[in-house]
Amino acid sequence: MIIQGSNNPLVIQFDASIVDMPALVVTLWSDTAGYPHKMLKRWDRDQMTVDDDTAVCPLTEAETKVFPNGN
Repeated sequence: MIIQGSNNPLVIQFDASIVDMPALVVTLWSDTAGYPHKMLKRWDRDQMTVDDDTAVCPLTEAETKVFPNGN
């Protein structure tokens, strides 16, 4: 869960190592009423930290403040 106004990173864990993947894109989409299928944030491989099977995608307080309410 991403909390509006927080700056906690989005952490995604995969079933296998992703270290050797030359291209990796993570996209955060909204599927909240009033914001159907709206792209909220996109990270390319050089914008995230990858450690074995985990991708850590940074978020700022300013970015999360404008995300719509909802799950």
